[in-house]
Amino acid sequence: MLLGTLKPGDSLGVARIDTGSFSEKDIIAKKTFDKRPSVSNQQKRLFKDKVDRFVAAVKGSSYTDISGGVLQAVEYLNETGAGKK
Repeated sequence: MLLGTLKPGDSLGVARIDTGSFSEKDIIAKKTFDKRPSVSNQQKRLFKDKVDRFVAAVKGSSYTDISGGVLQAVEYLNETGAGKK
């Protein structure tokens, strides 16, 4: 449902939080969608497929690092220029 609300040019990232320390390898998918709607829609479908495949195969973990995940998310949003006009 979230993907349907995103507009061309928006960015989205999905990561798992399952290790003692969060790193780039924990990012499942990240994308800044093209400004052209037709291209953006195709990118959203591919993004969803990638996340769906991950969710189907993921297993639980005893350890989490939410603070590391939040810091990585902030870094990614800063890289994309999200929220800046």
